Amino acid sequence: MKVRLAVAPLVMYACDVALTLAGQPAAYWDGDRDAVREANPVWWYFLNLGPAPFLAAALSWALAFTAILILWRHSWTRVMAFLLTLGHAIGAGTWLWPHGLAGKVAAVALLLVAERLLSWSWRDST
Repeated sequence: MKVRLAVAPLVMYACDVALTLAGQPAAYWDGDRDAVREANPVWWYFLNLGPAPFLAAALSWALAFTAILILWRHSWTRVMAFLLTLGHAIGAGTWLWPHGLAGKVAAVALLLVAERLLSWSWRDST
């Protein structure tokens, strides 16, 4: 079932988006959009516009890659699912890593969850 192939990337992406928003400083939430903390220039731009435009863009990206994973009939679909999952798991992990030992353990745990989700989603996904 092709829908399963989108589960791991979507879960890791949701973690990445949630942790990105949680990682913004208080000044950002007080209206200082120049206080944005984000390394990716595309997502920095949307965060700089505000949380609502960021979430709208994030939802658009999620819908786009989910549609591709479900509808694209190609052997590279699994590669794309893997790369999306890994990229967003790493992105989410970068928000956790600086928080001492607990953050490092959480980041590694996130990667392990990503692997388990990928393994589950690849079964019967062809």
